[in-house]
Formats: sequence, C-alpha cells, structure tokens
Amino acid sequence: MESAVSFNKVAALPWWAYSKILGAGNISKLVLKIFDKSVWFWRRLDALIPWPGLSLLVVARNDAARNDAARNDAARNDGRA
Repeated sequence: MESAVSFNKVAALPWWAYSKILGAGNISKLVLKIFDKSVWFWRRLDALIPWPGLSLLVVARNDAARNDAARNDAARNDGRA
C-alpha cells in the first residue's frame, strides 16, 4: 500500500445523526440538496476535522504482478514466448 486518504468527514456527523439518533433509513432530498450546494465550503474544512471520513481512497501496487509482466514482456521481446 502506497497511501490511504480518508475524506468526506463532514458527512459522517449527519449520517450518524440520521441513522442513530433519528432512526431514519434515508436522508431527505432537501437535506441532500442543501449539502450538495455547500460542498465547496465543507471540502475546505475536511482536513481540520479529527474523526475519520465516510470514504477511503487507497493506492496500492502489486510488485509481484509488475515483475511478472516485465518478465513476460522481456520474453516476448527475445522471441521465446
């Protein structure tokens, strides 16, 4: 794994409140519209919020697969495969 980034931290609090406190299964369209219109603001605060976000972005590399592909390419270039 090269890196992992947690984001969408602002949405964690309303998501938790709707599901745990209000017991709602869905978030209303109006609330989603308001959130969508204010994402530009929340995105700036995301790095300052201490809890983990709802989304995770991970970048990983498989060195074994890359080495196998390089060997296969080399074999093709040598005319062995």
